Amino acid sequence: NARRDGYDFDARFDDGLATWADKALFELVDANAPALSTYLKRLGGYNKEGRTGFDASITRLQTQGYVIVNDFVYAVDRKGRAYGWGTAEYTTPEKFWGAAFTDRVYQCSPEESRERLMGRLSALFPNAREAALRKFLG
Repeated sequence: NARRDGYDFDARFDDGLATWADKALFELVDANAPALSTYLKRLGGYNKEGRTGFDASITRLQTQGYVIVNDFVYAVDRKGRAYGWGTAEYTTPEKFWGAAFTDRVYQCSPEESRERLMGRLSALFPNAREAALRKFLG
């Protein structure tokens, strides 16, 4: 809620606060979640000859709280051992947490959400300066 500024994605887009590229990727994630980034790129035509900007859009959607990493999936060798870099599997918070998330996400204002986060971070990091914590929250 704090990162979304009280907007669901459709309202953010309708108010001109999200790009067409972000909308297309959000809808792709939402319709296919959970989905590996490689699958989303292939499905959305993100390649050298097609669309660009996957990394920028997915990062923006994560920063704003509309998309989260569900898991990292690793390649497996013939002996069944995971290896290499994991591939991100994306979903939306609404799909990951279900009704528990959707029923509560907008119950308080974004400012109240930020203050709750500040309280939690202050408890976890009592020696941190308030300015540093606020900068971290964005």
